[in-house]
Amino acid sequence: MRQYDLDLLRYLHVLVEEESVSAAARRMQVSEPAMSRHLAKLRRVFSDPILVQSGRRMTASSFATGILARVQEVVRMADALIETQALADLPIWPLPLPSEPMT
Repeated sequence: MRQYDLDLLRYLHVLVEEESVSAAARRMQVSEPAMSRHLAKLRRVFSDPILVQSGRRMTASSFATGILARVQEVVRMADALIETQALADLPIWPLPLPSEPMT
């Protein structure tokens, strides 16, 4: 079974939206070298450049643009699943009354 890194999809999402390693790094609060490493890993995983140089700026590849909606949906569903589990760990309402009065 292959292991997948959900955060890598988050980086893909931000890189494609920002079309800039620097802007994506700022948005994800990581260093530019770290974001460049994520981009390199994404390029290996998908066998696609993801971002390509276009003059003085970068643009998303057609493949990256094409999968963006699906990537966003996977990330949204994973976040909802994690949030559901976090909510399941909350105490059941109404909360039990303390056995001693609070002062």
